[in-house]
Amino acid sequence: MQSMISRIGLVAAGAVLGAVVGHELWPASVGSAREAPALPPTVGAPNAARGVPGPAASERPQTARPLGPVARTARFAVMPANLDPAYRAYWAVQAAEQREKRQAALQATLNALAKTNLTAAVSWALGLTNSEDKAIALREISARLCQSDPDAAAQLALAIEPGRERDQAVSLVARVWGAKDPAAAMGWADELAAGNAHDQAVQQVVSSWAGIDPNAAANFVLTQSPGNLRNSLARAVASRWAAMHPADAARWAEDDLDGEAQRAVFMAVGATWARQSPVAAANFAASLPAGSAQNDAVRTVLIVWANSNPQAAASWVSQFPAGQLRDDSAANVVIPWALRDPAGAADWLQGLSPGSTRDAAVGAFVSAAEQTDPAGAAAWAESIGDQKQRLFRMESAARAWLDVDKDAAQSWIASAPFPPETKKRLLGP
Repeated sequence: MQSMISRIGLVAAGAVLGAVVGHELWPASVGSAREAPALPPTVGAPNAARGVPGPAASERPQTARPLGPVARTARFAVMPANLDPAYRAYWAVQAAEQREKRQAALQATLNALAKTNLTAAVSWALGLTNSEDKAIALREISARLCQSDPDAAAQLALAIEPGRERDQAVSLVARVWGAKDPAAAMGWADELAAGNAHDQAVQQVVSSWAGIDPNAAANFVLTQSPGNLRNSLARAVASRWAAMHPADAARWAEDDLDGEAQRAVFMAVGATWARQSPVAAANFAASLPAGSAQNDAVRTVLIVWANSNPQAAASWVSQFPAGQLRDDSAANVVIPWALRDPAGAADWLQGLSPGSTRDAAVGAFVSAAEQTDPAGAAAWAESIGDQKQRLFRMESAARAWLDVDKDAAQSWIASAPFPPETKKRLLGP
């Protein structure tokens, strides 16, 4: 594959194939049209029985196969009988009216060509005139090359026009290459021009590197200048490291990081650790110094824990000292709980003492329940102690109720303790 990129000539005009009927699909240096592989039934010549004109059966080449679903959404002129199957597939790609069908034809062509002649597949992709098709094709081929020849895959990814497909291809190459040879992959990624593709590539390499040698990846992160990229890299390392050794990842953050990078790692470690052992993750978050970093770690642990065992998460929250952290934490537990088990969440709310924590938890419950049970949500909203929060949640539930049962909602609004201007706004003139 070493000579592949040079053979197809990424920047040479001769590498771009002309879509001219009767010409060979690939240059002679790559292989003749007669060597092109036959395509699967989903891509090929159109089927005249479906009302789409195509060559008669006697005119089709022996290697051609009938077109499947693509023909249903494509328009074709009569194609010369001597076209090889791969070019028929190319025609299908060009003619497909719907984007999904067009990409299905594109994928089928790539699958057929890449199985036996990857060089031909690259050459075919470079000849596509539609920029989106070309970018997708090169991205897919680059993905196939990653395992066997990451350097060639990297060059091919960079041949794609700047945009989403190019960024995706670069990220994929970086991730796969980083798992095979992180030093070489980082050398390539770091030379990319500054921008989104560079940052994504470096992050993918570091993430893969952390899965192999988290200490080395962590040391690399420490060499980076403070900023958003360094924070993202630290978070990527922590997520992979915490999946294997969460305590080590946490210790790295405490000993070697500070500021935003440390905060990002605490959150990443907390989320990953909570999936394995929420109690251990909770103890880790509780051990952090009081402040915004601890608050963020606690919130992250709770969100994960509440999705698997909301009762246990709520029990932990009940032990927090009174304050904003406990209020916010109660709300964070209730939201996923109310969505999955509203009756269980309601039972827990019943046991809370009046105050700011209960108000925050009930408000969160109302926001989750009003989409499925607006009448029940409205009743709960009326029980909030803080007047401003109570009226806000009541109005929100009322609007949701009006959408599903206007008469019942209007009856409740008319008797509810809303200010006159709110009732007028909800009921209309």
